[in-house]
Amino acid sequence: MTITYEKWVSDNKTDLQKLEGKDLIMAFSGGKDSSVVLHFLDLAKETFKYNLEARGIVIPEHVLTSDERNRLNQYWENRGIKLFRHSVSNADEKLKEAPTQGVSPCLICNKTKKDELMAVVRSAITKNLDLEYGSLT
Repeated sequence: MTITYEKWVSDNKTDLQKLEGKDLIMAFSGGKDSSVVLHFLDLAKETFKYNLEARGIVIPEHVLTSDERNRLNQYWENRGIKLFRHSVSNADEKLKEAPTQGVSPCLICNKTKKDELMAVVRSAITKNLDLEYGSLT
Protein backbone atom coordinates (compact mmCIF):
# COMPACT_ATOMS: atom_id res chain seq x y z
CA MET A 1 0.00 0.00 0.00
CA THR A 2 1.26 3.45 -0.90
CA ILE A 3 0.20 6.58 0.91
CA THR A 4 0.97 10.10 -0.16
CA TYR A 5 1.23 13.13 2.08
CA GLU A 6 -1.80 14.66 0.36
CA LYS A 7 -3.92 11.53 1.00
CA TRP A 8 -2.74 11.39 4.62
CA VAL A 9 -3.69 15.05 5.18
CA SER A 10 -7.07 14.49 3.52
CA ASP A 11 -7.76 11.43 5.70
CA ASN A 12 -6.68 13.22 8.90
CA LYS A 13 -7.65 16.83 8.24
CA THR A 14 -10.26 17.05 11.01
CA ASP A 15 -7.79 15.73 13.61
CA LEU A 16 -4.95 17.91 12.30
CA GLN A 17 -7.13 21.02 12.60
CA LYS A 18 -7.69 20.24 16.28
CA LEU A 19 -3.93 20.50 16.87
CA GLU A 20 -3.73 24.22 16.08
CA GLY A 21 -1.79 26.06 18.79
CA LYS A 22 -1.03 22.86 20.69
CA ASP A 23 2.12 20.94 21.58
CA LEU A 24 2.16 17.50 19.96
CA ILE A 25 4.34 14.78 21.46
CA MET A 26 5.00 11.77 19.24
CA ALA A 27 6.44 8.46 20.38
CA PHE A 28 9.14 7.63 17.84
CA SER A 29 10.62 4.14 17.54
CA GLY A 30 13.07 4.90 14.75
CA GLY A 31 11.39 2.40 12.44
CA LYS A 32 10.03 3.09 8.98
CA ASP A 33 6.39 3.47 10.09
CA SER A 34 7.09 6.07 12.75
CA SER A 35 9.60 7.78 10.43
CA VAL A 36 6.88 8.28 7.80
CA VAL A 37 4.42 9.60 10.40
CA LEU A 38 7.05 11.97 11.83
CA HIS A 39 7.86 13.15 8.30
CA PHE A 40 4.17 13.85 7.57
CA LEU A 41 3.63 15.57 10.93
CA ASP A 42 6.69 17.71 10.31
CA LEU A 43 5.38 18.75 6.88
CA ALA A 44 1.92 19.50 8.30
CA LYS A 45 2.98 21.57 11.31
CA GLU A 46 3.25 24.82 9.34
CA THR A 47 -0.17 24.45 7.71
CA PHE A 48 -1.94 23.34 10.87
CA LYS A 49 0.11 25.55 13.24
CA TYR A 50 1.19 23.17 16.02
CA ASN A 51 4.45 22.45 17.78
CA LEU A 52 6.02 19.04 17.32
CA GLU A 53 8.24 17.09 19.67
CA ALA A 54 9.43 13.52 19.12
CA ARG A 55 10.23 11.14 21.95
CA GLY A 56 12.39 8.18 20.98
CA ILE A 57 11.41 5.02 22.79
CA VAL A 58 13.29 2.02 21.40
CA ILE A 59 12.72 -1.41 22.87
CA PRO A 60 14.66 -3.63 23.01
CA GLU A 61 17.67 -1.39 23.45
CA HIS A 62 19.88 -3.43 21.10
CA VAL A 63 17.55 -2.93 18.09
CA LEU A 64 19.49 0.18 17.05
CA THR A 65 23.23 0.48 17.39
CA SER A 66 24.70 3.70 18.73
CA ASP A 67 25.78 4.59 15.17
CA GLU A 68 22.22 4.08 13.90
CA ARG A 69 20.82 6.18 16.75
CA ASN A 70 23.36 8.92 15.97
CA ARG A 71 22.42 8.87 12.26
CA LEU A 72 18.73 9.11 13.11
CA ASN A 73 19.36 11.96 15.54
CA GLN A 74 21.44 13.83 12.96
CA TYR A 75 18.90 13.31 10.17
CA TRP A 76 15.98 14.65 12.21
CA GLU A 77 18.07 17.41 13.78
CA ASN A 78 18.97 18.60 10.25
CA ARG A 79 15.19 18.85 9.66
CA GLY A 80 14.74 20.88 12.84
CA ILE A 81 13.39 18.08 15.04
CA LYS A 82 15.21 17.14 18.21
CA LEU A 83 14.65 13.56 19.28
CA PHE A 84 14.41 13.10 23.01
CA ARG A 85 15.61 9.59 23.82
CA HIS A 86 14.12 7.58 26.64
CA SER A 87 15.83 4.53 27.98
CA VAL A 88 13.52 1.98 29.56
CA SER A 89 15.03 0.16 32.50
CA ASN A 90 14.75 -3.64 32.53
CA ALA A 91 13.10 -3.74 29.10
CA ASP A 92 15.47 -6.36 27.70
CA GLU A 93 15.06 -8.53 30.82
CA LYS A 94 11.25 -8.28 30.59
CA LEU A 95 11.39 -9.37 26.95
CA LYS A 96 13.63 -12.36 27.74
CA GLU A 97 11.22 -13.53 30.45
CA ALA A 98 8.12 -13.25 28.22
CA PRO A 99 8.26 -16.71 26.60
CA THR A 100 8.74 -18.44 29.96
CA GLN A 101 5.62 -16.65 31.22
CA GLY A 102 3.59 -17.47 28.10
CA VAL A 103 3.37 -13.81 27.10
CA SER A 104 4.11 -12.38 23.67
CA PRO A 105 7.24 -10.17 23.66
CA CYS A 106 5.32 -7.83 21.33
CA LEU A 107 2.71 -7.21 24.03
CA ILE A 108 5.40 -6.39 26.59
CA CYS A 109 7.15 -4.10 24.12
CA ASN A 110 3.95 -2.23 23.21
CA LYS A 111 2.84 -1.88 26.84
CA THR A 112 6.27 -0.65 27.91
CA LYS A 113 6.37 1.97 25.14
CA LYS A 114 2.86 3.17 26.01
CA ASP A 115 3.72 3.34 29.71
CA GLU A 116 6.83 5.39 28.94
CA LEU A 117 4.93 7.78 26.67
CA MET A 118 2.20 8.21 29.28
CA ALA A 119 4.89 9.11 31.84
CA VAL A 120 6.01 11.87 29.44
CA VAL A 121 2.39 13.02 29.06
CA ARG A 122 1.85 13.05 32.84
CA SER A 123 5.02 15.11 33.23
CA ALA A 124 3.81 17.56 30.58
CA ILE A 125 0.43 17.85 32.29
CA THR A 126 2.12 18.77 35.57
CA LYS A 127 3.91 21.51 33.64
CA ASN A 128 0.49 22.76 32.41
CA LEU A 129 1.05 21.97 28.75
CA ASP A 130 -2.05 21.71 26.60
CA LEU A 131 -1.96 18.19 25.19
CA GLU A 132 -4.18 16.58 22.58
CA TYR A 133 -4.45 12.81 22.88
CA GLY A 134 -5.39 10.96 19.75
CA SER A 135 -4.31 8.82 16.87
CA LEU A 136 -3.38 9.96 13.40
CA THR A 137 -3.38 7.08 10.94
